[in-house]
Amino acid sequence: MSRLKAFSLKGCRKLVSVPPILEYIDFIDASDCESLEMIECSFRNQFVWLKFANCFKLNQEARDLIIQNSCRYAVLPGGQVPPHFTHRATGAGPLTIKLNEKPLPISMKFKVSDC
Repeated sequence: MSRLKAFSLKGCRKLVSVPPILEYIDFIDASDCESLEMIECSFRNQFVWLKFANCFKLNQEARDLIIQNSCRYAVLPGGQVPPHFTHRATGAGPLTIKLNEKPLPISMKFKVSDC
């Protein structure tokens, strides 16, 4: 399992927790796992892609783990922007973020969508 790079659990409706075997993985898709409550691993790969769309039963500890992990890409369930996001907008208008530092490389872009 140490060479496992991608793990798709998409649509596993009875899955309750993600096992701790995935620490160095590159990609996890657990979208639509409607029973998923816990993530029992820490992600040591800072470039990991995490997809937990429509996993509305994820406990707060799991959500915090995803948010605190400095990953390349993460999709979280819910309809609220986490409090630590400092740039916010209301309504249907665009969100403009002014950066004072040098531009980020293309690999560091992020996307926000209103689902």
